[in-house]
Amino acid sequence: MTAPDQDLVAFAQLVKALQPWHGQLVFVGGWAHRLHRLLPNTILPSHLAIGTLDADVAFGAEARLEGNIGSALKSAGFREELSAKHEPLSAVIHWEKATRSTPNS
Repeated sequence: MTAPDQDLVAFAQLVKALQPWHGQLVFVGGWAHRLHRLLPNTILPSHLAIGTLDADVAFGAEARLEGNIGSALKSAGFREELSAKHEPLSAVIHWEKATRSTPNS
């Protein structure tokens, strides 16, 4: 599987894991640019979409986040890495299944 394919698989797994909160979240950052290109009436620019290896998700301040997002992500194969370097505390979520494959798989 190529790196772009792994990115798409990991992103699809993230979207699936966050399904209970779809009405309250927005994908922002590089994935927003990539997803915008999939809209049927999009006029594609001549340059590639801005891209990073992470997916950024934003929730409104008034969002009622019922359930446990962390548990949903963990069940989907993601793991959390907390950083004490940021105030407030931040977390980076890694998709374990994408890192388990071998380069030749």
